[in-house]
Amino acid sequence: MRARRRLGIAFAVSHSYHLLGIIVLFQFVWADWSEFEVLPGSLIYAAIYAMAFTSNDASVRTLGKHWQRLHTVGGYLIWVAFTVSYLGNAVQTGRPQHYLFAVVCVALLLVRVVAWRRKVA
Repeated sequence: MRARRRLGIAFAVSHSYHLLGIIVLFQFVWADWSEFEVLPGSLIYAAIYAMAFTSNDASVRTLGKHWQRLHTVGGYLIWVAFTVSYLGNAVQTGRPQHYLFAVVCVALLLVRVVAWRRKVA
C-alpha cells in the first residue's frame, strides 16, 4: 500500500511506451483506422494520465472527495479494458495465457466485491 503511488506512476510510464508503439503502428501499419476503434483506448489513456497527474498530496487536498471518485472510476475503467481485452483474446486465439489473465482480472473484481461487502457489513 505504501508504494501505491509509485506503482501507479510506473504503470502510467509503461503505458506511455505502449501508447507510443500503438501510434507508430497506426502511422505505418494500420493506416486505415476509424475513430470508433480509437475512442475507447483514448478514454482509458485519459483516465491513466488523469490518475497519474493527480497522484500527489496537493491534488488530494485540492480535489477532495473528487480525487477518490476519479481514482475509483479510473481504476474500474482500466480494469474493464484489461478484462475485455483478455477475454476477447482468449476467445479469439484460445491461448492459455489469455485465459489465465482473464481469470486474474475477474478474480480481482471478486476480491474488490468481497472487500466492499466487508466494509458495508
